[in-house]
Amino acid sequence: MGHLVNLLQLQTTLFFSNSPTCSSIALKPHTFEYLKANVLTSKCKAFGGGEMDALPHLQTLRKFPREELVAKVVLVRFDSTLLLREQGEEHRFQPSALFTIKYLHQSGAKVVLVSDWSVKTNPRLFVAQSVAEFLSSLLEYKVVPVQCISQNVVSKREGFEKGDILLLENLSEFRGEVANCSKFSQALSSGVDIFVNDYFSRSHKILASTCGVARFCYANLAGFHFEESLSQLRRTTESNTKPHVAIIGGGNLFDKAAALHSLASRCDGLVFVGMMSFQIMHALGLPVPLNLVEHGVLKEALDLVQVAHIRNVQILYPRDFWCKNDHLPKQLEIFHAHRILDGEPAFVSYVATCPNPDFNEPDHRWSMLQRSLVEAVADLLTANGKVFLQSDIEAVSLRMKEQFQRYGKGKLTAVHEQSFAITNRGWLKDNPFGVRSDWEQHVLARGDPMYRLMLCKSTTTE
Repeated sequence: MGHLVNLLQLQTTLFFSNSPTCSSIALKPHTFEYLKANVLTSKCKAFGGGEMDALPHLQTLRKFPREELVAKVVLVRFDSTLLLREQGEEHRFQPSALFTIKYLHQSGAKVVLVSDWSVKTNPRLFVAQSVAEFLSSLLEYKVVPVQCISQNVVSKREGFEKGDILLLENLSEFRGEVANCSKFSQALSSGVDIFVNDYFSRSHKILASTCGVARFCYANLAGFHFEESLSQLRRTTESNTKPHVAIIGGGNLFDKAAALHSLASRCDGLVFVGMMSFQIMHALGLPVPLNLVEHGVLKEALDLVQVAHIRNVQILYPRDFWCKNDHLPKQLEIFHAHRILDGEPAFVSYVATCPNPDFNEPDHRWSMLQRSLVEAVADLLTANGKVFLQSDIEAVSLRMKEQFQRYGKGKLTAVHEQSFAITNRGWLKDNPFGVRSDWEQHVLARGDPMYRLMLCKSTTTE
């Protein structure tokens, strides 16, 4: 159980190359170090013959006594991107994800399914009823939606009178999910005996449905798809195929410097993508937009480049980028890296959000918007550039507004254009971008207001 819970917290994304000449692992940089320091237990040959610790043997559904599943309520966290995507997509369907659910039901367990989903995965699926019908056709068992989390209408055991398998509400509608809220985790796992995690692709996320629920179940198992994906990782780390390349993305280079050094000392090549690429390009002396360079990480980036140079490890980074012009949001253009500095892709607006780790704790509501961020936005924003503030809690929007007015150096003022409808309390009635976030859609659907404000950088301030 301990190894499983630890693994759920890994910041891992995997990419496996089918090329016979290249074996690749794409890891968020601190994953490798976490694996090595906290989870791995035995030695094996990897990364070109050097010794490293092997992946752990987790408690899996495959090895769990099948007779112990009889009449037990089993909560399965499934991957909606695998099971709910439209038929006929190019991606290969993962039968192991379905087999986990079927195996549990055929073993006599009372199966409860839980996941998050959106129309991005399948435009035809949004409400729980349509998702349940879709899963019923895949599993060939009757799946029924129940409201055991939000309304506590029916207990999980009583719900099985309606169908073979239960489906809980969409987790994307609950803040407690991303906050890994203990109370939400307890409600989610109420009446559950065994937890089965089959959500490997996002196991790096510390969620209530992957980490929090494990505290309240007497057994925590890896499902067949999770086990299969982990086995792929094991085979890759044990491979002696050359070259061995790490594809690295994400941010926060300072916190991940040790892991990056470990990769540089073991791999034959490092491919940097996303925000991480700008830090490496900056260390290599290449021109990059300063607003994309993380503060205080130049030394660590230079040290990493030096280690790679000493070992003759090739460093690759993007030479051009897909850019979006805010005046033509549907139009994407390719710009060479140095052309971004010329301002050709006219990025004119910034969106500032205030994500909250746990809104049940009022002190946490202000922790995400710091003075340093406000000052950086005020300095880096172009003339007439805009900052959009939004929350469904008025106190949070007021706090963000006050922070920008206090630390914005007098450069940011509220926009009161005729095209923007304003409430009697001074908030924007509508989202000026015309594209609503998933949470915004949920709040408005339940009849609650959003508190929005647009700030603009004055052209007269220096």
